[in-house]
Amino acid sequence: MIADGLQTISEQCDATIIIRGSKFIAHASSVAGKDIAEAYIAAISKRFHDATHNCFAYRVSIGDQTCFRFSDDGEPSGTAGRPILKVVESRELTNVAVVVTRYFGGTKLGTGGLMRAYREATSAVLNKAQMVRFFPQSRIRLRFPYQHSNTVYWLIGKFHGEILQKSSGQKQIYKIRLKSADVKNFCRDIQNQLKGNADIDVMDLNADNRNI
Repeated sequence: MIADGLQTISEQCDATIIIRGSKFIAHASSVAGKDIAEAYIAAISKRFHDATHNCFAYRVSIGDQTCFRFSDDGEPSGTAGRPILKVVESRELTNVAVVVTRYFGGTKLGTGGLMRAYREATSAVLNKAQMVRFFPQSRIRLRFPYQHSNTVYWLIGKFHGEILQKSSGQKQIYKIRLKSADVKNFCRDIQNQLKGNADIDVMDLNADNRNI
């Protein structure tokens, strides 16, 4: 449950296994969202551009949803990317990207052998990783009349939010960060307490800041 926090890894790590002459180099990293996951995968693929394959999977939290992507990168369909993802899912990890680089050793492993190899490589790298819990964060832009400032302050405190920026004019404008799991209830309470005199925009729902 997102309300109880999600689990990711604390830092980048790598592991290498060799199966029947083929070298499998697995890299894993905590990633804050899809763009960062894609950038990490691109960087590893560029670093090992001479490899036979750079297969990957990632799983990230966006608001109260979880999305994923995987690739076999030329391996037979279903033998690499999905097995990598299955290991990530089995460990209940989120905001994690794994890239498994393969240097072909001259002996074909077959479909079942490839699936086992990519699972083992992913397990090897995740076995080295330290697990940590985090809470997905959201940013909110809030506009409201000045006379409601005390009420807004109280509600931000109630939900353990953080004011990132504020400006004054005819209306107060606050940019706030709080747990994604609290966004719905926070917006409801704001509108109830201010009797509809608030404009609320959820600016993003990426878990790009972790409370560990």
